[in-house]
Amino acid sequence: MRMFTALIVDDEERSRRTLGVLLKDGFPELQILGFAKDVKSGLEQIEKLKPAIVFLDIQMPDGTGFDLLRQIGKIDFEVIFTTAYDQFALDAFQMSAIGYLLKPIEEAELQRVVNKATQLVMANSENKSTQINYLLDSLDKMQNKLNKLFLPDTDGFQVVELEEIIRLEGDRNYTRLHFTNKTPILSSHNLGWFEKLLCNKGFYRVSKSHLINLSFVVRYTKTDGGSVLMIDQANLPVSDTKKEEFRNLFI
Repeated sequence: MRMFTALIVDDEERSRRTLGVLLKDGFPELQILGFAKDVKSGLEQIEKLKPAIVFLDIQMPDGTGFDLLRQIGKIDFEVIFTTAYDQFALDAFQMSAIGYLLKPIEEAELQRVVNKATQLVMANSENKSTQINYLLDSLDKMQNKLNKLFLPDTDGFQVVELEEIIRLEGDRNYTRLHFTNKTPILSSHNLGWFEKLLCNKGFYRVSKSHLINLSFVVRYTKTDGGSVLMIDQANLPVSDTKKEEFRNLFI
């Protein structure tokens, strides 16, 4: 039986562990070389271990899986993306024929995607970089179209530029958006909906109730539990579970 080496890059320990167990139990031909938790360690591990297959998370503390791929010179491994959301990225995967898995991962889908990846490894496919470059180009084009939000109201909808949003504040099942140049807007979407849409567009959820635009951070203070000062003078708490990750975004 031919063996295939693999690396798992995911910022969530539980996700790394779960995928590792699924692969170990269901794919004896796969040898897991190691794990990485962010873009930096992922790049280091790929260079050091030379895996044949990389399971790559999209959203990580220091960037995205796409950022990781952009920093690699020649891509000589198969990529399987793992993600819990991001519809425009899924569309791009389908257009470029790149393998992906939706979390929580289903065993049947895992079987299909891994089988395809191992077949491509055995075929010694030469178009890995071409596929990835096509994917990244598609994402860039889609991203340029998604720099606005369309917020429905009683009369239709409002168009909001992402660069105008300072922060979003959860209010039970609603969200209040605060802007640089207009009065706040109350949306019927909850904060979780906005987080999924904006987390790879320069926004970060610092607590249960606050999602912020990182471009408008003025200061982080670690005393009194940790807080972040925004450009509109709002002083927002940073959750204990988010402090280290948030600080690392600016290091």
